[in-house]
Amino acid sequence: MLQIVTSTLQRVLQDRRGISAMEYTVLAVGIVAAVAVAATALGGNISTALGTIGSYMAGVKMTAA
Repeated sequence: MLQIVTSTLQRVLQDRRGISAMEYTVLAVGIVAAVAVAATALGGNISTALGTIGSYMAGVKMTAA
């Protein structure tokens, strides 16, 4: 999958005529797949980190500058 995204990106950078809808689709699918893999791999850590940040922000009074 990464090879497809890399080759598409290389073609886009070399081709100054623009990119087609199909190339946009391949690039979008690659980005979604990368995010899905990262979220799966780091799922518990992300949840813990966001929970910690949320708890901290709930205890801190925000003031306008």
